[in-house]
Amino acid sequence: MLAISIAVAAAILAGLTFLLVGCGGGNSMAPPPAPNPAPARLSVTDVDNIVRAAATSTSPTTAVIAVVDRAGNVLALYRKPDAPPTVKGNFSAQVSANDVAIGLARTGAFFSNNQAPLTSRTVRFISGVHFPPGVSDTQNADLYGIENTNRGCTLSAELESHGIHPSVAFGGGPAPGIITGKADVLDSDANAVNPGGLPIYKGDVLIGGVGGRRSRPARGLWGPGSRRFQIRFPRLEKFFWVVSHCRPSIRPPGLRQ
Repeated sequence: MLAISIAVAAAILAGLTFLLVGCGGGNSMAPPPAPNPAPARLSVTDVDNIVRAAATSTSPTTAVIAVVDRAGNVLALYRKPDAPPTVKGNFSAQVSANDVAIGLARTGAFFSNNQAPLTSRTVRFISGVHFPPGVSDTQNADLYGIENTNRGCTLSAELESHGIHPSVAFGGGPAPGIITGKADVLDSDANAVNPGGLPIYKGDVLIGGVGGRRSRPARGLWGPGSRRFQIRFPRLEKFFWVVSHCRPSIRPPGLRQ
């Protein structure tokens, strides 16, 4: 009887062992996951090429050009010789031209993703008091009021403890926030727009934004009568279209940081 019990127990143990091995159990371990690739970043050469490409496609003497990384940190700020100290920002307020260019670059970087490149013109289109813009008695656009965010306001202690701090202007103090170019808080002019903010990609990965501002603002969300200039960022694999009324002639630019 004892021998039979031992035989039955051995058979059960053998069966369990077979089932565990067949189902991937036992002591076998899954291979460790592959490490995440290093995030794509803008090199010094990339930034220089981007500024030069943008500078040759905008106003001869009055433009301000900014480049930021994905998180909005300023990598370059270039001012042409006749660039004004201030320009119209949101709600027709006079704002530092440097901060408007930086705000436009951040707008392109913050609102885009790897699947969808969005420009400051697009953000303006989807942030009006009415949608579609200029059509009365329609609902607010999805991003209505976006200009009132990230303007240097005090954030919660919890957010700041995780490294999320208020936006700061280039020269210190509160920054203007997201730039769209609305004429006033009532959005009375649906054609008022600041279209100079674009995202930057390496391959299919969003890595930053570029913003450009000149002394005379553009007109029209769809840019009627505007000239289009194709900008290619050397060493980057994306093309962008810049809609503006400017002419692509400029003396050789240099970086001013």
